[in-house]
Amino acid sequence: VCSKTPMRMKVPAPTPLVTTSIHSGSRSSRFSLLKESSNGDKVHSFAQYAKSEAIVHADMDDIFAYLWNFNRRDQRVSANEEKFVLEEINEHNQIRYIFEGGRVTGSRDHPRERLERAVWKKEDIDTLFIVTSPVESNPGYVQKKNRRRLQFTTVIKVKRLKKGVRCRVSLWL
Repeated sequence: VCSKTPMRMKVPAPTPLVTTSIHSGSRSSRFSLLKESSNGDKVHSFAQYAKSEAIVHADMDDIFAYLWNFNRRDQRVSANEEKFVLEEINEHNQIRYIFEGGRVTGSRDHPRERLERAVWKKEDIDTLFIVTSPVESNPGYVQKKNRRRLQFTTVIKVKRLKKGVRCRVSLWL
């Protein structure tokens, strides 16, 4: 782990109800994982992460309801997009499928999909977590050959602030 401190910058928000900042840094946001190769040698594999924070002027329950409903209208980007819940294990645990085609005409992006498990947990009265992690397969869906499978984990933390109806929403990607 590098000791260089990450850079933090303010980002203009589309509404005055949100204040946002992004934490980044080329070396500080990189960490090394020691893996063993097929011939038994130890090799370093580098992973990246990013963190984004926003102060949202809304109640924690309203923010959670907005984030948990992943098929909401404002997230529908284009006509060539699919989002649905494959399996609802319980009210805290879902298996979701998300497909996004090329968003811009003439884009060289290949069609991409995600198959993920979404879980939420209320840690205490003022803190809530939503975690999504990749799922390899599900009986309800078979991967199509022309789609690239994206696999990444996200963590969202919603923390109620002491100053009335405001929350800090942090996203790690």
